[in-house]
Amino acid sequence: LETWSLEGSRAQSACTFQTINGVFDDPNSPYYEWSYRIFLLGSYGNDTNIYADSDVDVVICLTSVYYGDIS
Repeated sequence: LETWSLEGSRAQSACTFQTINGVFDDPNSPYYEWSYRIFLLGSYGNDTNIYADSDVDVVICLTSVYYGDIS
């Protein structure tokens, strides 16, 4: 019970979040030209993650207008 009551790995979620940010912020990324916000949701975003039993929910919210290429 003592082990399971501990908060999950903050370092791992931070690493995952930084990796995703890095991919989207790379000038070679197809998403680089778009406006977007990236943030954590769920247990890590709310600081309620459980030891050894939490995934990292990442939201990528497009804040610019998207025009599809229909050619």
